[in-house]
Amino acid sequence: MDVCFKGVSYQYETNQAKSYKALQEISCSMPDGSFTAVIGKTGSGKSTLVQLLAGLLEPTTGSVLVKGHALHEDQSQLLRAQIGYVFQYPEHQLFAETVYEELAFGLKLAGEHKDHIDQRIEDIMKVVELESEILQRSPFHLSGGQMRRVAIAAILMMKPKLLLIDEPTAGLDPQLKEGMMKVFQRYKKQENATIWMVTHSMNDVALYSDHCIALEAGRLVHAGKTRDVLQSGHVPLPQTMAFAKALMKHQHRPPFLKNTEELVGWITSSWLKEKENEPNG
Repeated sequence: MDVCFKGVSYQYETNQAKSYKALQEISCSMPDGSFTAVIGKTGSGKSTLVQLLAGLLEPTTGSVLVKGHALHEDQSQLLRAQIGYVFQYPEHQLFAETVYEELAFGLKLAGEHKDHIDQRIEDIMKVVELESEILQRSPFHLSGGQMRRVAIAAILMMKPKLLLIDEPTAGLDPQLKEGMMKVFQRYKKQENATIWMVTHSMNDVALYSDHCIALEAGRLVHAGKTRDVLQSGHVPLPQTMAFAKALMKHQHRPPFLKNTEELVGWITSSWLKEKENEPNG
């Protein structure tokens, strides 16, 4: 689902005398099927931007367009039904007595037939890599990583075409973090979904996103393809690119390097050869 922000500002009313401008005149667009990372320091407006896209907030000025339709118009209910939002620590939203009931709740509420619900549960358990044996267990008796996957699976059960995820790997160790990001990649490929991810991890930005929006103090710093944003010089660098920049002694912008394998490849194929060709190399 393609997304467009047109002159969007949002102001929090703290009391009758004071207000706080969380976003100011944001204009950008991201294509259908993209994986967009939203980055910036704490307080830059990242979560506010995504909450506007989720329909949880309404712009003070400007408009948010999804598939060319204004998200906050009265007739946008069907559009909003295609948007899923994974909050930070989604496991805090678990409530049902069993994992099965947790996953089935949304589709039961929508009046879906049990056979369809059971098939959907079978499919989504594969996406989040959970065994069917836990379906009759209490979600509160699972490990922390399993609880988070169940909570995410409950959202994916509704097949959102636009999935919003806010710091999805917060509190997870590196192995669980990688596994969680693979869940989103798998879902994106399977459903041809569009994903927006709020994150502080520049490494995740480089590894998983193809588009990026950088915010600072409520204003747009840069938006576009991840490669271009990370090479712009306006945002913090992932560890691989920061290391490359240090090797280059800040003479040039570092190349776009997603992981350590690409870093090693760049060092051996380009950087070392350049050093050998230097006059005093």
